Amino acid sequence: MKTIIKEKSLSDVPYPVRLCWHSDSGHSWLQVPASFVLAVGFEPSTYSYINDGFFYLEEDCDAPKFIKLIGHFKDGVITTHDNFDIKIIEVDDGVDSPIRNYARVPN
Repeated sequence: MKTIIKEKSLSDVPYPVRLCWHSDSGHSWLQVPASFVLAVGFEPSTYSYINDGFFYLEEDCDAPKFIKLIGHFKDGVITTHDNFDIKIIEVDDGVDSPIRNYARVPN
């Protein structure tokens, strides 16, 4: 069975069942497998980070755009345009998240 988001076939890239939303004392990021981000055609800005096969989408710019591209967010769940639910797990990274030391997404 093929999965479709905004006319893009995701038959080779399964939906994640859950995603982590990391936060520290000053910022937060949505951690998404890079393969999924690229499969839906999203291009993160330089405000986001990349590390070990994941994008960490910045909370004010990239995360909301990504969520809107694939569906909508309500009550801790992203529901995709084709009605697949992705649960969001909140992760408190303390005062300074290690994400701040990851590589920024290049231009």
